[in-house]
Amino acid sequence: LLELEQQGREVYYCAPMFHDTEAFNDAFLQHSVCTRSIWIRPSDVGELPDNGDHHVSFEPGGRRWLFSKPTLIEAECMFQNFSAQLRSRLRERGKIDLSEEQLAHLADEIANIAARRGYVDNRDAHIWSEEGHEVAPQSAHPLQRVAYYASVFLDSQLFLVQERQDV
Repeated sequence: LLELEQQGREVYYCAPMFHDTEAFNDAFLQHSVCTRSIWIRPSDVGELPDNGDHHVSFEPGGRRWLFSKPTLIEAECMFQNFSAQLRSRLRERGKIDLSEEQLAHLADEIANIAARRGYVDNRDAHIWSEEGHEVAPQSAHPLQRVAYYASVFLDSQLFLVQERQDV
């Protein structure tokens, strides 16, 4: 994820500031899941020293710490900061054409990062078509490949974002 961010992609870790069903239900019903979560850029965490387990501990409104070796994360991690950063990047970069060629390039970037880091051998990955048939990754639509690779190789989710068009 850090490599993708360093290549100019918008990448964030997101984690809820609640942990039980009652708190989740309350956040969901109040439409506040996003504002009751933290949003951290991989560069705010930095390069991890190994492939071991690492996590961020935090309290709402309090400090954030990266563990296994305790390291304070100084960055603002609230939804409002994330949202403002994202809006600013959208204005800076303008409309980005999500052509099949650009999506294919992103899919290849993710697969190459995963293979280079030893997470996977991207030749072994398979995608399921909408009809339920297994297809080779290169045969799938690039958007499907990007979403699949993000999930399988990086244990993350792909979100496409655009500015709201007032009607």
